[in-house]
Amino acid sequence: MGVLLMKYKQIPLKEKLSYGSGDVATCITFGVTNAYLSYYYTDIAGISLASVGLILAIARFLEAGTNICTGIAIDRSTSRFGKIKPFLYATTFPMMLMFFLLFTIPDISQQGKTIFALVSYLLFCLFYAINNTSYSTLLSMMTNNADERKITNNYRMMGCGIGNVIASFCTLPLVTLIGSDDHLQFASTALLYAIIGLMLLGSCSIICKERV
Repeated sequence: MGVLLMKYKQIPLKEKLSYGSGDVATCITFGVTNAYLSYYYTDIAGISLASVGLILAIARFLEAGTNICTGIAIDRSTSRFGKIKPFLYATTFPMMLMFFLLFTIPDISQQGKTIFALVSYLLFCLFYAINNTSYSTLLSMMTNNADERKITNNYRMMGCGIGNVIASFCTLPLVTLIGSDDHLQFASTALLYAIIGLMLLGSCSIICKERV
């Protein structure tokens, strides 16, 4: 019985790698938006600096409220898919879609660009907050073994480092590599990252299991 219980508590290597890959995806999207979105909005899309500042400020309040509401919703949720995974299933694709749309501001009026940026960024932040809160909580549901949680969290930290490196050192070379049109360069790079993120977070959502 003790051996069976220990096996139950252990997380397979495939799951640990999959869980770590989830943070590769989130750190790429978060890192790219933090580092390059303001530049894209002002220098390429032509949105005023004041409007960009207002958009970013509104998003921070939205994220804070969404994190709290997501935690409450997870505590109260019951589903045959688990407590956490339904939130991951529901938000992974919309989050990556919104991430792509962040860098596809259409060539319309100044007001239209600002509205498009506001709506797409707020939706991205909404889905990101729900997804990331759920992802962070998932580890506590994968095992009740403290040692296994620490080991699996190390894989997450490794994934975080990889994601940050990709966002910091690969984005501008990719942008430069793709043609000469600024809009196309950023849109194509964002699409590539969105596809990678969808694959990594999608596999994490499917492979990682709730055992507790």
